[in-house]
This record gives sequence, C-alpha cells and structure tokens, in this order.
Amino acid sequence: MYNHRNHSLRSVFTMSEKQTVSNGSLLYGFGVFYTSIYSKNEDMARYNERIHIVHFGPTAGYSYTWILPGNMFLNTGLNIGANLGINTTDTKMLFMPQINPKITFGHHNASWSINMVMGCNASVLLWNMGNFDVLIPATMSMTFSKRF
Repeated sequence: MYNHRNHSLRSVFTMSEKQTVSNGSLLYGFGVFYTSIYSKNEDMARYNERIHIVHFGPTAGYSYTWILPGNMFLNTGLNIGANLGINTTDTKMLFMPQINPKITFGHHNASWSINMVMGCNASVLLWNMGNFDVLIPATMSMTFSKRF
C-alpha cells in the first residue's frame, strides 16, 4: 500500500484505528479465496451437486477516507482482481475476475469506534467462452471496536 504514513491500513480494512486526516491510497496484493455453490433450482442444473472452487490471483484498487466533523468518517474502496479458479470437485480450471466495492460510515472516538460496512464481492465464473455465471453476494454489518 502506498501513502501508509497518512492512510492507515488498519483503518482501510477493519476500521479499528482512528484516522485523523482525509486521505486515500492505492491498494495492491494477492488473494486466495474459497467458494462453494449449490442450488436446488432446476434452472441452474450445473449446481445441482455442490461445487467447491479455490481461486487466487492479484488484486489492485483504491481506498479513500473522508474525515467528517464530529469524529465521523466515510470510507470508500474498490478492488479488482483477476483470479484463476480450480473446481476441486472435478479439477477443471476457470477464469474468475472479481470486483469488490466497499462503503463504510462510522464514528471514531479516542478508544472506540462504531461503523456500518456495506460491501459486495461480484465474481464472474468463466467456464469457457460463452459459458459463464455471475455471483454477487453482498454483506452489510455493524461493527463496534474497542482499542486498548
């Protein structure tokens, strides 16, 4: 991560460190993920039996935190990854590009913080040309952190 002196890595990912200045930073790294898919719906016959996929690859993105009045903050981030996937059920390989937007709004105090995090991990499962599926799981959570 660039700009680490002004933009806290802990603040970007866990919001457990108080950031005092509005700032942003480039993020880059490598991710390893596990996905399991199962559907009882006949329209998705490919997933009538559970499929297990391990996917990995490089990621890059950007995160920016705005420090607002009253110890409030707003963080936005976007990561994009290019992953190679291995279907461990039948050892077939696939390409899985993904995009991960995230928005966090919260309040930091000197020793604690509370925030609302909304994010998603949109992935495209490219089995071969013209044969793909899209997964878009989204999450929303509220986090309370106490710093010691």
